[in-house]
Parts: sequence; structure tokens; C-alpha cells
Amino acid sequence: MPRPRSDHLRAGHDAHPVPPPGSVTQAPPESLGAVGASVWKAIVKQGGPFTGSDVLALERYCRLHDRRAVLLAFVDDEGYIAPGSKKQPTAHPAIQLAHDIERQMTALEAVLALNPERRARPEIGADTSDDLTEFLAAG
Repeated sequence: MPRPRSDHLRAGHDAHPVPPPGSVTQAPPESLGAVGASVWKAIVKQGGPFTGSDVLALERYCRLHDRRAVLLAFVDDEGYIAPGSKKQPTAHPAIQLAHDIERQMTALEAVLALNPERRARPEIGADTSDDLTEFLAAG
């Protein structure tokens, strides 16, 4: 019979403990900045078919909002145009980084059913079981 795993071995993304089922609460994780925390609160307030295993993806999505806000603040301060390697005008490097983050955000929006197209699919919410959470809890 396998030994029970300690919490640090059951940790999720970024060594956060795997949350128990139904643990998506209005209180945002401490790891989030102001922007991410406000996004968290807005999403949780809207409700949705969130389960315990969604917490890590939702936290990651909100952290991406924090990072995007920092990058856009750089662009606001320094302008859209920056000198290139040969002093030629070029797009600020933070713009490309923000674009990369937005691609990650779009993918997570689909996973978390945060976009209208994904929410419109009939299979969303049809099965209320959370096999991943049950599996992790049994570990």
C-alpha cells in the first residue's frame, strides 16, 4: 500500500498546495497583485463551473493579468517606439512580451470557459464531477 504523500509532494503549480474541492473563494490568493486580485474577484463573482482543480489555472490567468499590466505601464511611460540595436526606431520590446502573455491568456480563457464561445458549448457544466480533484485528494 502506498504511503500518504506529504503536502510538498502534492504541491501544484509554483509549489502551491493542491486546493480541496470547492475552494474557489472570493478572496484572491496572496500571490496576486492589485490587477490580478481584481480580475480574480470579478471572475469568482460571476460564478461558473469552477472546481478545486480550476484554482491553479485561475490563479495563473490572474497572474498573467498582473504581468501584462506591468508591461503596459512600461510602454505608457517609455512610449511605443524604442531605439533598436542600430538606433533605428522599433516597437517597444514590452509590446511583444504583452502580446505573448495575451496569447497565454486566450488559451486559459478557453480552458476556464471565460469567453462567450466556450461558455456556449453544451458540455460546459453538464458533468459536475471533478475526477482530477478526486484523484489528487486520494494521493
